[in-house]
Amino acid sequence: MIESPSPSRDRGARPFQLLLRATTVAGAVLAIGCTRLAADEPLVELEVAVLVLSLLCAAMPDSHVGLLVVIAIGATWLAVVDDPTTPWAVGAAVGVALFHTSLAAASVAPLAARWGRAMRHRWGRRLLVQVAVAVPVWVQVALVGRIDIPASSIVMTGALLVLAIAGLWAAQGGLRADRSARSER
Repeated sequence: MIESPSPSRDRGARPFQLLLRATTVAGAVLAIGCTRLAADEPLVELEVAVLVLSLLCAAMPDSHVGLLVVIAIGATWLAVVDDPTTPWAVGAAVGVALFHTSLAAASVAPLAARWGRAMRHRWGRRLLVQVAVAVPVWVQVALVGRIDIPASSIVMTGALLVLAIAGLWAAQGGLRADRSARSER
């Protein structure tokens, strides 16, 4: 739970909030750094734009500037990386996950708010799930990308079906939790 500081306490920035804002910038830098390592020729202009915009996000986490950062990272990747199955894609994905999660967490409360242990763990778990999914997704993309048979559309259709079923399963679990929360009110 996020604890509001008492009126008699210092209203300065809390260390965890500063850490969230620093990891916002670090995530964007990691994503753009992995993009640079995977690229044949970097686009310095977009890299500088990502850095400047991520600094703005750290200063104003509840603005819509984060969307521009993600768009700029994606545009840079699409413009300069020829091999979508490069292992650097995992690092870029982890960077985007770190950026997105830390920015979302930083926008939850003001700089002076103290984060309780439960909130830190909840947001940490969210980040770990995103990071843990990056490697299996990359492996699947690399394997499907190497299949050179006419039936590859069947493989892709099967994969999309599995994802749709998993999404429905997750939604049903979420709906049950939502119903129980409503019945308690």
